[in-house]
This record gives sequence, C-alpha cells and structure tokens, in this order.
Amino acid sequence: MSLSSITARDPVAGWSIARTIKIEGGLTEDPRDGGGVTNYGVSLRWALRQLRADPSQARWLDIDHDGHVDRRDIEGLTVDEAADIYFADWWLTGWFDQAVPVIMAWKCFDVAVNTGPKRSAIILQKALVVVGERVGVDAIVGPLTIAAVAAQNGRDSGVALLGAVRAGQAAFYRRLAVLEPRLSDYLKGWLIRAAL
Repeated sequence: MSLSSITARDPVAGWSIARTIKIEGGLTEDPRDGGGVTNYGVSLRWALRQLRADPSQARWLDIDHDGHVDRRDIEGLTVDEAADIYFADWWLTGWFDQAVPVIMAWKCFDVAVNTGPKRSAIILQKALVVVGERVGVDAIVGPLTIAAVAAQNGRDSGVALLGAVRAGQAAFYRRLAVLEPRLSDYLKGWLIRAAL
C-alpha cells in the first residue's frame, strides 16, 4: 500500500500518518537516542522488538529482502513503507480512529508514535480527568474512555480536551528530561511537538 492508498481507504488515518511522518522527519542516528538508527520515526530498536514478538513482521520490516532486519532496512525505508508500517502496526491495532474530532485522533496517534501506545492512553485519560470526565487512568482505551472523548467533542468540539492532552504531553516530556538528562537537548523540540 502507499500513503495515497491509505488516505483513500481511511482519510483520517492517511492524514494522521502523513502529519506524523512529516514531524518525525527522515533518517537520524543520535547516540543519545536509544532507538538507534531511525527513519520517519521507525527505529531499528522498535523493528527488532516487533520481529521478536511476531516473526511474521519480517514481511513488513525486511525492506531490502535480504532475510535480516537491520540498519540497512531502516536506512532504505521510504515514506510509503513507513506509512504502511504505521497503518498496519499502529493505526489498525489501536483505538485512534475512535477519537473525535480528527485532530484528537491524530494527536493521540502522534503521542503514541513518540512515547508509546500506553503513554498515549495515560495522557489521554489524565486529560479527560482534568476536563471533568470520570474515567479511570489504566492505559486501556475502552468504551468508557472513547465515550468520554466523544462527550468532550460534543461539548466544545474537543478544544478543552486537546489543550489538556497537549499539557499532559508537555509535562511528560519535562519529567523525562529531568529523569534522563542525556535527553534534555530534545526538550525544546518535544515541547513544540506537544503544542501541535
């Protein structure tokens, strides 16, 4: 599949994935980043973890078809291949398509890509509590969490909730920079991302 075919199939997914890929940018390898070589936000560490959990993932992750998932696969990743990975391994397996409005679906997806799906769920649930919704903070986005997101969308088009998610994401990054000083150089960029 390609980003354009993902967008044709699911416009919210296509828009969300394209936006996150643009923010993630291209090929990087910063020794302070534990993900190792990363391209469009897809890191070698993540790819190897996926492969250990499910060897059939090799069909997506062995980009150069040499029988191994390694740095060359990440280096050779195209935007369309990254989009396929995000769609199959993140969007379709997550709950993002149930979040409304569209900007909330993207925001939760983007937080998941950058911090992990559980952290995204926690940030969303804490934000719901901040705006007055009665939900548990358990990192499991189920019917009660989705109903609370929909209720917020009905109240003010999700404006207050989006603000609370942004604040929660920024707070997470600030704590991370304190706990992991080697990552503090990323803080400015993370805070810009949180504000989007």
